[in-house]
Amino acid sequence: MRDTREKENGGPTVVVLTASDIEFDAVERLLAGDRESAARDDIGTVYRLGWIDGTPWRVALAEIGTGNGGAAVVATHAVRRFAPRLVMFVGTARGLMDSVAPGDVVVATKVYGVHGGKATDSGFHARPETWQLSHEVRQTAAAAHRRWRREPGAPAVHFKPVAAGEVVHEGENTAYLRQLRRHYEDAVAVEMESAGLSQAAHMHHGWPAVTVRGIADRTREATESGSRSAAAFAMAVIRELECDEEEVCVPEVVSRPMEVPRGWQAGSSVRFGKVEYLLEGEQLGEQDGEFWGRALRLGPKSRYVWLRRVDGPGEGREALRSEHEFLARRPGEALPEPGVYEVQGISALLALPWPRTGPWTERPLPTVAKAFGTEPQLGVARHRILRGCARLAEALAALHEEGLAHRGLAPEAVILRSVERPSLRDLGSAFRLPRPGEGHAGYRAPEQEFAAFHSFRIGPPTDVYQLASLTYRLLTGTPPARPFVLPVCAYLPTTSPFLDELLRAALAPDPAARPTAPELAVHLRRAASEDVENPFARPAGMPPGGRLRHRTTPTTENPTPC
Repeated sequence: MRDTREKENGGPTVVVLTASDIEFDAVERLLAGDRESAARDDIGTVYRLGWIDGTPWRVALAEIGTGNGGAAVVATHAVRRFAPRLVMFVGTARGLMDSVAPGDVVVATKVYGVHGGKATDSGFHARPETWQLSHEVRQTAAAAHRRWRREPGAPAVHFKPVAAGEVVHEGENTAYLRQLRRHYEDAVAVEMESAGLSQAAHMHHGWPAVTVRGIADRTREATESGSRSAAAFAMAVIRELECDEEEVCVPEVVSRPMEVPRGWQAGSSVRFGKVEYLLEGEQLGEQDGEFWGRALRLGPKSRYVWLRRVDGPGEGREALRSEHEFLARRPGEALPEPGVYEVQGISALLALPWPRTGPWTERPLPTVAKAFGTEPQLGVARHRILRGCARLAEALAALHEEGLAHRGLAPEAVILRSVERPSLRDLGSAFRLPRPGEGHAGYRAPEQEFAAFHSFRIGPPTDVYQLASLTYRLLTGTPPARPFVLPVCAYLPTTSPFLDELLRAALAPDPAARPTAPELAVHLRRAASEDVENPFARPAGMPPGGRLRHRTTPTTENPTPC
């Protein structure tokens, strides 16, 4: 039975220490829970407390700076404060061998304290302290690695020794690096904290500790990439840890309670500057400090708008400003119309025009979610749907050209001018950093899920997956169900094999295997042309005016297994 302090401190905990803000941020992005949740130990170290979503594991994350001495002291006090199951140092390291590349991950199987030695007239003789990774922790990391390496495009993981000293070195062939390679020839990386962590673990009853490092050179880009790789694998290791207390439950992930802007509810009016908006009940919501909903702008020129408001400075406010500037300089047929961006005190508001049914009416057009039910689409409707989705792919390509990705496609996020002329309601999360679990359930890509979140894999291919999911939903009446997505022909027997192959490619788990947005647009239009060679033909097994009967054998027009 574990120390009773574990329950008092919030359940089974892993302490994760980092040396820099870049390394801290890389881990924090993978944590669920209240971003303001924090704790202090008895020497004043501040820990960000978060959860590994879908598990009972809590993470106490701290940024402590560089140096073995500091790592040893903080780790010792962290153990007293949290009674953790594991202490990890997660960050970047300089590679010592060509066998490890920038972005690779190293799990330290042995740590050398490199500044032990004897200096004589004949030269320097190394007398390093060494600490081995415990068998239990290594087995846990190896189990995580077996899952990790099945993920397409996952960085390589090396179980190798590392060297830990107190020297910050610049250059490619310094005397320090030559000394390390001569005396510690099996070490593949060098850093400045693991010796302190290992020494503290050794001297205080041998609590479990491990170092996970991403290889990086001196550039900021490489440091960020290495930090993301190390953080992702560290979370994979934590997921493999066993929880041996039956009474420990998976915690509910909650967001920090926020004060809702005054009057921000259905039927209320919100004044921002000199303009007043009447809020509708449809699509009102809040997340990460941003409030949104459809509203009627009151005044002589009243019309419906899509309203988004952020209170306080930060990423959300900057995202609204960037989206406004993008739409003002990059108009497109399927992109939102440029709107109004206003700042009042610490609050910012973006109001995007909501398309209306006609020039003489103020009725707002419906979203795809409102216009389409759960029935498969037959006949010429499929042709129109595919052309409409091709139009959306072309709009997404405009974002992708500037290195952006929408990442929030769903039926609620697409406005239907007509079946062949849909448009995006807004630009989604294009100007926000990726977060685990972002996007709409049923349409998010595998790399966005909490369990397999890899921020470095999120980008334009994520939009392709989401648009393919939306296309599948419009055609069949239901979103694709992973991991075994039924072919479209299971719902629509006369669907061309080309369309099934196209959607299967766009829904590939590996982002690198998916077509680009421009390629998807071209192929969707081709599929539309093939799909309507005889658009009014009844599917095999359907009587005139009747429902589709169960088919026991595939037709010759549809060789794809159904």
